[in-house]
Amino acid sequence: MTGPDRETLRRLVREAIAEALAELRPELRPGTAAATGAASDLRVVTEKTIAALPEGSTLRLAPEAVVTPLARDRARARRITLERTR
Repeated sequence: MTGPDRETLRRLVREAIAEALAELRPELRPGTAAATGAASDLRVVTEKTIAALPEGSTLRLAPEAVVTPLARDRARARRITLERTR
């Protein structure tokens, strides 16, 4: 019996942390104005945030916003531009 590989475990931990942070910050939940790119005050961008955006769109981020590695990968795969504001 073998368990998940190291990269799978890392991905799962990143997702769990991102979900926990999103629960603490309701404005980061998918479907809210911030999650759809209408606002630029996101503090944490997760894979779920990216999934809520239309493919090929642009998400404007606050300078201090954190983008999880999985969110960055998904944004790249879906041609979503992550743009920092000043």
